[in-house]
Formats: sequence, C-alpha cells, structure tokens
Amino acid sequence: MYELPPDPQRLRVIRLYLQMQIAAVDAKIQEAESDSAPVAAGVPSETGGGAPQRDKGGARSPARAWRLQSVPDPRGGSGRGVLHRDDCRVPGGGRLNRQEFEVALGMPDVTSCGVCRPEVEPSA
Repeated sequence: MYELPPDPQRLRVIRLYLQMQIAAVDAKIQEAESDSAPVAAGVPSETGGGAPQRDKGGARSPARAWRLQSVPDPRGGSGRGVLHRDDCRVPGGGRLNRQEFEVALGMPDVTSCGVCRPEVEPSA
C-alpha cells in the first residue's frame, strides 16, 4: 500500500475508485453465489451513466460531468481506472465534477477513454 495524499480532492477520487472496486467485487460474489448467467461488466447503474445531455433543440451539449470507470485486471492485479465523458456510449463508472476529473486525469493508474476522449474539449 502506498501513502495516501493529504489533499481532500485526491482522497475523494481514491474513495470513489475504491467504492467502484467494492461494487465490482460484490457483483462477482453475487454472480458466483447465484450460479446464474454472468452479470454485465462494469459498475451498477446507480453509480453513474444516464442519457446523453441534450440542449433544447435536441442536439448534444458539451459534457459537464465525467465518469471514472473501474476496469479489473484479468490477471488478478489491482486494475485501472478509465475516464469518460458523462455522455460516452461506454457504460459504467461514478460521476466526477471538473475538479475531480482533473485530479483523476493526473493519477498513474487512470487513462482516458479512446471512444469519447474526455481530455479534449468538445467543439462548439
């Protein structure tokens, strides 16, 4: 275990990431105990997602929130985080505001989604 950062912003992002890890483990336990069809990959829907944001004319509006998705390591390691725009078509993850997004973007085990490219400002 590494030393935790002292600032509340990074601690909140780490806390959210750990909550998503716990949710993924709980889902796997439930799947194993029920011995039924596999649960869909990702984090339960109450942690984020939702319909794309649209303006009054029905056009997509720029993302005002982002999501941090927990992706487990198939080899059993600690996994990684993937940042998405809130309107990304890739499901899963917990919502972040701009400040949390910027903190998460600088974390070593967090990458940006190749589909929605959240680090790029949307064109107006």
